[in-house]
Amino acid sequence: MTFRRLNDQGMEKLREWFDGIRGGQTLTAPLHLLSDPETSTALTFRFDPSVLVFTNRAELGGQLAPALRSHRKEVLYDEGFWSALALFWIDLICPDEGGVRKPGEVARYVHDARRKSYRHLIWAAWWAIDRYGEDGAYLLLPASASANQMTFGGGEVMGQIAANQMTTAAPSVIKLGRRLYASRSTSRQLSGSSGKGAASPRRFIQVLRHFELTYDFSSMTAENLAKLLPPEFKKRLSAA
Repeated sequence: MTFRRLNDQGMEKLREWFDGIRGGQTLTAPLHLLSDPETSTALTFRFDPSVLVFTNRAELGGQLAPALRSHRKEVLYDEGFWSALALFWIDLICPDEGGVRKPGEVARYVHDARRKSYRHLIWAAWWAIDRYGEDGAYLLLPASASANQMTFGGGEVMGQIAANQMTTAAPSVIKLGRRLYASRSTSRQLSGSSGKGAASPRRFIQVLRHFELTYDFSSMTAENLAKLLPPEFKKRLSAA
């Protein structure tokens, strides 16, 4: 297939569709936006998402990362490209359940490169694996294997650890986050990782902010970074 990116008009039409279904309307997914020359434009490279095979967002990222490696600079901030992919896979990431879709925040589907990239279900899947490899998988995988693997947005772990430059610029922070909040065997987030109390992802970020002016996290190993954490994190570290 010849895949095309959404242009500004296509993205606006997609937003309008989401506004409609969030308002309770039953509307057919506007897949025609992907091929209509008034709402889409050709890519500068060949890409066929229909050949990718995956069962969760980590696997999706693992497929997208090598497929787009030669075009990383082109797609990194291309809102139309990522929004088009979200529309292409809309039935996976916003499933129709008896005529009802529950999309949540529109930023999960219509890419906002300036503020909320990490919320976009397709971009974040690609970014986490492209940037961090296996260490990024836990940002994408829910604790339960029976949960919907494609609609899970990463929860508090993604919202805290992947939402600011202090953490994303340092692979050691992402790796330490994996030790704290993911199963060693499955890379799934551990149950209880979404809390806001002691040793939670939110507390983890608070502790790092206390040290960010003193230490260069990007030059530290995850092991050395772990030594800065207060005793409340000991149980999570010992279980890792």
